[in-house]
Amino acid sequence: MEPIQEAYAQLCESHKGEEAIPLGYLQELLQKYLQSDGDELLELDLRGIRFFQSREDIFAGPESLLHIGTDSPSGPKKVHIKNGTFDKVKGITVDDSAATVEFSNMRLNTSGPVVEVSGSTVKLSKCWCSGRSAVFLAQGGAKVELVSCVLEKSKDGKGLVVRGAGTVVSVQDCQISDNKERGICVSGGAEVKLNACRSNGSQLGEGMVVTDEGTKVEAQKCRFLDNKLVGVLVKAGGVVKLTECKVNGSVTQEGMVVEDAGSHAEGVECDFSGNKSSGVSVRNKASADLLNCTSKHSSTFFGLEARDRGSKLVAEGGDTSGNESSNVRVTKGGTAKLTGVICNGSIKGNGLVIRDADSTAEVEDCDFSGCLHAGIFIQNGGRAKMKGCKTTKSKDYQGAIVRDQASMMEATDCLFSENPESGIAVTEGGRVNLTQCKCLRSTDTHGLEAGGAGTIVDATDCDFSENKSVGMFIDTGAFVRVKGCRMEKQYQGIYVAGEGTNLQAEKCEVLGSQSTGILLNEGASVWLTECVSKGSEEHVALWVPEDSTIDARDCDFSENCYSIEGADFAETCYGCTF
Repeated sequence: MEPIQEAYAQLCESHKGEEAIPLGYLQELLQKYLQSDGDELLELDLRGIRFFQSREDIFAGPESLLHIGTDSPSGPKKVHIKNGTFDKVKGITVDDSAATVEFSNMRLNTSGPVVEVSGSTVKLSKCWCSGRSAVFLAQGGAKVELVSCVLEKSKDGKGLVVRGAGTVVSVQDCQISDNKERGICVSGGAEVKLNACRSNGSQLGEGMVVTDEGTKVEAQKCRFLDNKLVGVLVKAGGVVKLTECKVNGSVTQEGMVVEDAGSHAEGVECDFSGNKSSGVSVRNKASADLLNCTSKHSSTFFGLEARDRGSKLVAEGGDTSGNESSNVRVTKGGTAKLTGVICNGSIKGNGLVIRDADSTAEVEDCDFSGCLHAGIFIQNGGRAKMKGCKTTKSKDYQGAIVRDQASMMEATDCLFSENPESGIAVTEGGRVNLTQCKCLRSTDTHGLEAGGAGTIVDATDCDFSENKSVGMFIDTGAFVRVKGCRMEKQYQGIYVAGEGTNLQAEKCEVLGSQSTGILLNEGASVWLTECVSKGSEEHVALWVPEDSTIDARDCDFSENCYSIEGADFAETCYGCTF
């Protein structure tokens, strides 16, 4: 290629002292190479010179600065151009499947796509690129490598566009910022790997969009910051894996959205905090797996959201605290599995909300403490299965609320403590199963509160002690079964309201109540087996009014200020001690 390099040296000498050289001269040299025989590498050092395209050249010249295409009769070519500027040119097109093109240390400013690659191999390193539509377009099976480049300020379009099955792009330490629509758009089965990149400040759209079945993106240590809409959008079957990435500051929407059947996102040690809407939203039958991720301080909605029937969110470890609304929401039939997640301090909502029929959550070793409202709120048929969880010190409400027909919470070895209202409130037909749980030290009311027709509570080996008012407050219409439970050191141990209210207690202890150990209202029905009510400081072990039903067997009502007051129920008391 020595003759062409010599010709270039002569070209530079002939324009010595000029601010820039018309592009046509360089195009002529490149065309000579493209028409030559052989496949030797053309390495062209532009020596810092700026080439420009005049208005006449734009309309009269070729479609692009450099076109290496399948119609070239001379076979595949290898080109390396470095250390120069192409200013206001039409762009670079490579569509020869055997071509290899490299640009390094270049400034490329075009009126169309800066580089458009179809089925070829192209590398850009240390290049600054800005164009009117897509800054860089790879398609049709292209193999592309971008290293330490800037793709920015697309006036009408996107920063990086990758599309089509077989197209593979590797992006290392690049900045893709301030583009009109989207920073990165990957579709049609293409594959992209991003490492230490930034896709920031899209003016009207997303930081990155991954769409279509077969499309895959892996991003490591990347940042998707301050984009107008979603930071990362995965839809229509696209797949994304993010590792140690930051998706923050979305101006109007979520940090990451995964939507549509077949779409899947995996996040490992990522940060989805500080977005306008939710940190991560999974919806319309999509799925996401998060490991040790943070999703905090959303300024309008949720940290994590699973929405719509068939959507599935799995989160292990990490922190989703301090969001404006609830920290985690599962709704419209979505499902979530949370393990070891911190969900504290929701500013205006709940720690976890599960709402609507078929919405379910499986929760283990999670913390929902310090929220403005309830730590856990289940309603309209939502369901939760919990183990080893904690909800303490809610600022205004209960530790957990289970409301409405078909709503259900199953909890094992969980703590509901130091909440201003009840530890757990079950109302309006909700159902709760508790095993080895603690509802302790409610600062204003009860350990457990159950009320309303159809409401059912089953509790085994639980502790409802040291609450401000009542250990278990069973209001009108509720049905409660307890076995091996303890109610100690509070104003009353158990309160059973009137008509239609039922309590079945076996091997339970009511100890050290300030007033009555067990208090029944008119119309209540109570069955006690092998229970103890002792140590009432000022009143009785058991208060039984007229028109109530009680069956007590092998119970101990001794060592109280008074044993029993109210109706005579001797005919339904068997083997009891007074």
